[in-house]
Amino acid sequence: MPIKRLGPETPELKLENPELERPLNLADLNWIVDNLPASGTSARLKNSGLVIIGPNVLQSTTPTSWDVKGARTPQHVSEPALDYDKIISIISSAGRDMEKRAKTFANMQEDQLRDQLLVALNSHRMGATGETFNCKGKTDILVQRECENVFIGECKIWRGETEFREAIDQLFGYTTRSDNKTALIIVNHNSNTSKVQVKIKEVVEGHQKCKHADEKPISEPLLRYTFQHPKDRDLELTLTVLVFDLPIDV
Repeated sequence: MPIKRLGPETPELKLENPELERPLNLADLNWIVDNLPASGTSARLKNSGLVIIGPNVLQSTTPTSWDVKGARTPQHVSEPALDYDKIISIISSAGRDMEKRAKTFANMQEDQLRDQLLVALNSHRMGATGETFNCKGKTDILVQRECENVFIGECKIWRGETEFREAIDQLFGYTTRSDNKTALIIVNHNSNTSKVQVKIKEVVEGHQKCKHADEKPISEPLLRYTFQHPKDRDLELTLTVLVFDLPIDV
């Protein structure tokens, strides 16, 4: 899929693919972002193509978002919602990779599993930190963009519904009014992960502040919910729950 310069006197570039008989999809857009030609460029959809414009053109223009849910954004563009989906995708991929090597990770404690996820996130230059103080305590994983939190996450080993319910409230205790993107990463050491997922769904949907389940991001095996914000009833908060299967008796 070539990126073609439109003219010698302009830094504007346009994606062109004459054989593409469908609208651009998430994979197309992510490929484009990963191959942007220079730092400081921005991008937007235009008709059936995508226009990438250099810094000389967009010096005073705020960056625009993709029209396709879940597409990545260039690292120099701060888009909290897109950052959040990318973080979730990285954690999901890291967890699936750990599942393939369950013997290596099954006996790790929560802090050790968290460190594995921090390594994965920071291999993508996400700037994730562990055991970072925010509001009422130290959260397992925190990612910031320009001094604003774009992700707050807790890593927990599954020990039943009661502790999972407490984990939700613990996570929410780490949020301020301006924090609205959260996640619980659950590791199951038993052999009944499908049943655990059912119980997680029941607990989350039974929480007094849970408003509704959300549509899952593209290709992500997870649960996502919208909650009434614990610090402001007029605001909303997103909670994503990822469950990884790391049985001890492998």
